[in-house]
Amino acid sequence: MSILEFKNVSHIYHSQQGEVNAIDNLSFACQEGELIAIVGPSGCGKTTILSLISNLIKPTSGEIICKEKNDKGLNIGYMLQRDCLFEWRTIFKNCLLGLEIQKNVNDDSKAYVNNLLEKYGLLEFSNKYPQELSGGMRQRVALIRTLATSPKILLLDEPTSALDYQTRLNVSNDLHHIITSEKKTAILVTHDLSEAIAFADRIVVLTTRPARVLNIHNIDLKESTPLERRKNPEFSKYFDKIWGELNT
Repeated sequence: MSILEFKNVSHIYHSQQGEVNAIDNLSFACQEGELIAIVGPSGCGKTTILSLISNLIKPTSGEIICKEKNDKGLNIGYMLQRDCLFEWRTIFKNCLLGLEIQKNVNDDSKAYVNNLLEKYGLLEFSNKYPQELSGGMRQRVALIRTLATSPKILLLDEPTSALDYQTRLNVSNDLHHIITSEKKTAILVTHDLSEAIAFADRIVVLTTRPARVLNIHNIDLKESTPLERRKNPEFSKYFDKIWGELNT
């Protein structure tokens, strides 16, 4: 069952310099519990797609159907490129931020945050400050902060791009484990094609701007973690095919 669907969506930015056609007639769907990666040339409109999903901007034309919309808005969590943790707040209080904005801090929600911290190896750091954590741990905290509000759909905008290569691999593994353990639907935007193949169930390949769907690939790798998937002989075949599409 589709939890999110784009139907012939286009978006044009208007400025004093004129119009920029960012997305043109874009159509794809995301199934409940699915991990989707979106890849494409730099500047093609990938982040615009996330902004449209999260209702930060409206499509110029077309329709976005989201099953997880209610009277309080969209039940969506957005994880940015950088962790954006507040250095003056403890890890626990950073994780409460979204709940505070929603005015939903209570004993149950605090217990849920503590449960997430314990489940993913961060409970002992709950009274520490962000500067006391490694980059990978900070990203895990950022994801727990996003999960604390119980979103149904997670939007991940280059969540590992600010990390060194080794840390990026480990964090991608951590994010995949947490997202699948919590049975969330996720849409990942990334410039890293290897990360997309290792992480996703399906990959949406976009053209240059204005973004259109060039192809959609089902990634049939049986291994349970991104690190294990990278060792599969089929991994390089997916890479070569999608790389070829991106460079035609």
